[in-house]
Amino acid sequence: MTAGFASDQQRRIAQEAADWRMRMLEPGSEAEVEDFEAWLAANPAHAKAYAESDRFAVVGESLPRSMLST
Repeated sequence: MTAGFASDQQRRIAQEAADWRMRMLEPGSEAEVEDFEAWLAANPAHAKAYAESDRFAVVGESLPRSMLST
């Protein structure tokens, strides 16, 4: 595996984790939760990326709103 492939794969997994985090804030159905759990269990990198996206969200939520505006 090349470094570029690993980086592309890591970015894809990080994006999927962020997407799942948003979806799991208000899951639409039990099937959606089951799909998330299957995704999480499919690869240890998924759980790691999900935990990282959660940490980023917590940090972002703690920032003053004035720091978030551009």
